[in-house]
Amino acid sequence: MCTVSWFTTSTGYELFFNRDEQRSRSDALTPQVFQENNVDYIMPIDPFGGGSWISLNNNGISLCLLNYYQGETAPSNALSRGLLIKKLAPCEHIDSIQEVLSNIELSRFAAFTLLIFHASGSVKNERVYGFRWDGRTFESINPSSPMISSSVDADNVIEHRLSVYKELTNSAVNRQTLNQFHQHHHSKLGHRSPCMHRQDAQTVSFTHIIVSNKNNSLHYFPGSPCQIKKHLAYDDPFHFYDNTHSYN
Repeated sequence: MCTVSWFTTSTGYELFFNRDEQRSRSDALTPQVFQENNVDYIMPIDPFGGGSWISLNNNGISLCLLNYYQGETAPSNALSRGLLIKKLAPCEHIDSIQEVLSNIELSRFAAFTLLIFHASGSVKNERVYGFRWDGRTFESINPSSPMISSSVDADNVIEHRLSVYKELTNSAVNRQTLNQFHQHHHSKLGHRSPCMHRQDAQTVSFTHIIVSNKNNSLHYFPGSPCQIKKHLAYDDPFHFYDNTHSYN
């Protein structure tokens, strides 16, 4: 259960991610820096599975993963999908990610959508790559912002969040409007809102990744995005979040 949006620039991209989880699930560990094969990467850690849902490395590659609830039922001994992010985060370029993926036995994982963001695409649309495993077939997809995942009332959730997105980004798609989108919470339709609240689940964190040719950074807020003070989120985004890490 997640919502991801983004926009590309002449020098990179910005990525926004709401993670929705069951209230009974243990809190994630705040982002940690790792090094493997001379590649530095940062990601928050899910203590349940040991993996993650989002990462950034010092080559400007970001990965994020959404559950694909419309896929086949997961095998009883399925591995945590977050381990895929952990496996792919140290990859230096798109080709190496695809090579690693080709050698993974995907039948051991529940269905998912994987998004890959890269700063060096020669055309803006080439900065974002998408792949989907539906439990039987692994294929490329053409991702478009936003992408939404929900295990409950999925059709209405997607319809509502898309309508909010269109309304808020009608004039422009930029850092301010996407922050507004991810913080948006409807008092009567909380379970359908981008910042989701249900009796059994809620949005538990917000991640904002900025990649450019000058500075790459990951900003992480543990908690519901609707709790972020708006003037801080818009006017001082680099210093508000609890965890910020930059690759210069």
